[in-house]
Amino acid sequence: MPDIFFITSCVFGSIIGLYWIKKYAKPEIPLFFKILTWGSWLSCFLMLSLLPIDLGVTATLRCEADPQTSTSDCERLQAAVSFSYEEVQLAWKILYWLTTILGWIGIPLSQSYHMSGHITIIRKLLGTIIDNIRTYLLLGIAAVALVIWIKASYNFGSSSAVVVVLICINNATSLALLMLILGYGLVEVPRKFWTQADYAKRLKSLYSRACIVNDRKEESRARLATTIEELAGYEHALDPKVADPFLISTLKLVKRAVPENTNVHKGLCFHDLIPEMPKVVQYKNLANLHRKIKKRVLEQNRWECLWDELMREVFWIEDIDKAVKSGRYAFVSSLSDNPSSKIVAVTQYCWFVWFRPTQLKILCFLSVLASLFILGVEFTLIFSGTPSGRFMVDFVRRKRHETYNGTMFQTLLFLPVLYLLYCLFFTIFRMKLGKYYQCFDHRQTDGSSLLYSAYFILRFTPGLCLNTLLLLHETAINRDEPIQKTAFSSTVNTIDVGPLPDLEYAFTVAAPIILFICMIMFLFHIFGRIMALLGINRYESEETFDENAVEEGRDLIEREKNFWLRKVFHQRPNSVSHEVSPFTYDADGNIDTASISSSSVKVRKGKLRNNEEPESEKLNKSESSSHKTTQKTFHS
Repeated sequence: MPDIFFITSCVFGSIIGLYWIKKYAKPEIPLFFKILTWGSWLSCFLMLSLLPIDLGVTATLRCEADPQTSTSDCERLQAAVSFSYEEVQLAWKILYWLTTILGWIGIPLSQSYHMSGHITIIRKLLGTIIDNIRTYLLLGIAAVALVIWIKASYNFGSSSAVVVVLICINNATSLALLMLILGYGLVEVPRKFWTQADYAKRLKSLYSRACIVNDRKEESRARLATTIEELAGYEHALDPKVADPFLISTLKLVKRAVPENTNVHKGLCFHDLIPEMPKVVQYKNLANLHRKIKKRVLEQNRWECLWDELMREVFWIEDIDKAVKSGRYAFVSSLSDNPSSKIVAVTQYCWFVWFRPTQLKILCFLSVLASLFILGVEFTLIFSGTPSGRFMVDFVRRKRHETYNGTMFQTLLFLPVLYLLYCLFFTIFRMKLGKYYQCFDHRQTDGSSLLYSAYFILRFTPGLCLNTLLLLHETAINRDEPIQKTAFSSTVNTIDVGPLPDLEYAFTVAAPIILFICMIMFLFHIFGRIMALLGINRYESEETFDENAVEEGRDLIEREKNFWLRKVFHQRPNSVSHEVSPFTYDADGNIDTASISSSSVKVRKGKLRNNEEPESEKLNKSESSSHKTTQKTFHS
């Protein structure tokens, strides 16, 4: 029954949303932002699960209004429907306007509040409104101009004209964003499956990307160091004896925004830096500096996380390559200090070397077919008036009427929508916009990127629902006969509330063309090159690589390997001490990963033998001694 399908979709959306929050969100993100993001993700599942129910209710009303349909068919349709047309229409109104308000107002204001540099709630709220007032003024001027044009051209009332403008702008921008994200996903999903199946090509791509990521990481570290020098200047300019206590407390709060593990100033006091002394210190300057430090810290953390993610994948593929070349038929991970059993090692070898590449190639073939099918169905919107287009319309309606039997029909309809949803979420979680937006698992995604993901979902969900009904030819735009409209069409379609049929029809026909152009640009990496010229170097496909940078990236990773592995093992939550060194080294000074699983490595938790000093304490002492030397150099 439809209510079982709807309840299942709600439960599934809630569980998957909580799982994503736990997987991606950092623990220190405020609970309100996590709830807001989870609610945004859940609204997407609710709106998509409401589509099959809407079609079922509409089919029942059409059957009752059609005199040529038998009574048994109408009774069968009515028995499979548990909601009335008015209830579905009310649900659409609530979900549509809720996602619209959150997407245009709620999420942008929450993001500005999260990144605000003010220290009190009232100041943060005022600063958030001031930061966004320019954007809303421009949107308001455009909306007022459209309202005046509609009233002058069609003699509509003010309230109807405002509703027309709001729905038209929301639908147009949502469809445009949907085509852009969908164009990326329909190309990158098959490409991702194919490149992951080819370990050699994937490793070259990672070597090439290592140079770019390392350069961006060092640049972000340098920018953070410059900002910390600016903070040191404010500390020199404020004398605690004569300065305002409010400014002193604000400065202390700003200093807390710099994390303790930041390498650019670790071991150096602020007084050791040579700052540029500001002439006047005001609260506004400290608030702007606080916000700037937040952005710099987030930018550096994102590149550090991206570097760690790249290094983990490089080590994993290199371990697979070593297992194949060794001929042992056993997989040994460089990132695990606990040796696995022989059965587990052999099973992992069989999966990674034999079965996983074949599975990925099959998924690549199926995803290519699905992407081509979606693109072909999208193009039926352009040729809906031709004989071939009318044949497609009649075929879809006839098959839908013949196969409709409650939950089965809704599940069959939901399968292509699920593929679209997978492509969209794949784009959201895999797309990297440099210093603006990046999502990382292992609970490394910051609050700004988390809110950005919620914004993207809220913006493309109404467009996804409208596009799905357009593909089924169930909207007032592409239907001429006077039959019962769906609840979605009667609620959020501007044809039903306003006089913009030509404009919306033109945009709907242009949507498949936009999708095709975006797919071509992403397929041949044209969009990535354009974004690179604009300074956004991480929007391009992750599978592109420069042959000249492969060797440089390999040498870079070899130099960083020993240090990075030591950092990973020393930063584990449960400190593990080794009776002997957990690594052995070859003639070149590199770690021999086969030694990790050897019997000579004995790991035990608890007290150290013979009061042996932990390795982490030795590292801290060596770092502190080097920092003292650096301080003496600065003072001299």
